[in-house]
Amino acid sequence: MSARIRPAIVTLTGTALRQYVGAVLPHASTDDTLPMLTAVVFEVADGALYARATDRYTMGIVRHPLDTEQQQPTSGLSVVISAAALQATIRQVNARAQVTLTVTEQAITMEQTGAFTLACRLPALDERPFLPNWRTWFADQVRSEPDRAVHTDRGTALGPAYLARFRPAARDHLPLRFRPAGRTVVVTCGEHFLGLISPVRPTDRESAQPDPLNSWLPDTTAVNTKAA
Repeated sequence: MSARIRPAIVTLTGTALRQYVGAVLPHASTDDTLPMLTAVVFEVADGALYARATDRYTMGIVRHPLDTEQQQPTSGLSVVISAAALQATIRQVNARAQVTLTVTEQAITMEQTGAFTLACRLPALDERPFLPNWRTWFADQVRSEPDRAVHTDRGTALGPAYLARFRPAARDHLPLRFRPAGRTVVVTCGEHFLGLISPVRPTDRESAQPDPLNSWLPDTTAVNTKAA
């Protein structure tokens, strides 16, 4: 019989908790036919609590250090939680309150202290975590040369609605950084966030049209002719 894994504990303010969970919630799917993608996966690794979500078009991964004064699991702990339930719970958290997040294999518990107390338990879903070896997969993506089918001479086309999902990941005045990799774009923000966005592949019709950028630039050919 395997030993029970010790719970992971993180204590943070309501604002910090909203930022932490809010960085990945926009990436969870709302398609109920793919239940494993309508969830957020929490896992412990390298002294941090990771959360990740994806709908296959974008992905968000965020991490927060575990409480050092608590005896924490080193690795091996993971749990799948409904994104909808998590979002509904986060809305009840007071921004100024102190919140303790306890993660086990069976559930996530949030306990809010202060003027307004709150205790919520979110049970684990009976779903396998998507992309369990995401670190290796991400490393392969980052090492891939940009695919010229999507990263063309005209740049990389990104859907505005998908781009907007990354806004909640930005904090502390840190910029979002975008790096072409293979058929994707890797997104980072400081040391706390890692993400991915799938570019919009140009159609044959778009490729046959003149580059829109040219209409904004001066006709250097005409200028050079006059100078000659």
